[in-house]
Amino acid sequence: MRYSGTMNVPIVIALCFAPFLLCFLLFRFAFRLRLSTELAAGLLGLLAVLPIAFMQLFLEQSVFQDGMIVGGISGTLFLRALFFNGLIEEAVKVVFLFFIPSKRLSFREFFLAGLLFGICLGSFESAAYFLTHLQQANGRGAELLYHLIFVRMASSDVIHACCAGLGAVFVRAVRSRKAYVAPLVFAVLIHGIFDFFAGFDGILRWFSAGAVLLGILECRICFMKWQENERPAPERKEAAPQAAGPAESVSAGRTPHA
Repeated sequence: MRYSGTMNVPIVIALCFAPFLLCFLLFRFAFRLRLSTELAAGLLGLLAVLPIAFMQLFLEQSVFQDGMIVGGISGTLFLRALFFNGLIEEAVKVVFLFFIPSKRLSFREFFLAGLLFGICLGSFESAAYFLTHLQQANGRGAELLYHLIFVRMASSDVIHACCAGLGAVFVRAVRSRKAYVAPLVFAVLIHGIFDFFAGFDGILRWFSAGAVLLGILECRICFMKWQENERPAPERKEAAPQAAGPAESVSAGRTPHA
């Protein structure tokens, strides 16, 4: 199938935003997330792309100049991925996550809003990626771009969602006046590692899949840890007596003998 003009462009852009639309509906009807919260998360996800692109373009020439080598070629590529894709993107995400109205949101609702924010950002990034490679599709056929779009859905979109979820945990901790920096640190590292390996060809590219799995795992761990932290103190204290309940009941049932 060859690229057949502009009629395919709206279809491919719709494909890029399909993960966001599906999660938008899922969070709305399955998890009862407020429509206003979803719209705010989506809009902020779109707006966050602009400062990210500007900062990456502006800082690339001043921080990593042409020919600059740090610890060899691989070391330079890793530092670039860690700085531009990890630090800059996740720092900007955290700033925009602070603008999501969260006063009436539970932690789970705010976490879902963070995931939706990241998915929207990743979808927009995929659409921009397609538009910049439009000429390539005209010359080599549309199969390549369609394949890349589906690959990005399962990799880049997931990374953006997980790292934004980690950022949401960090933002929640800051608003609770508690020091919990680990989610943000993991978001920067995981995003940087993913983009570092995704830039290679061959077998090294598959290590980026490991970064995706690590992102999902770490996102779940941080979510469960902070959710436990936000539980009321009486509920947390009930867990210990329940574990020792059977032994205590047996002891209570014994009668002393003279």
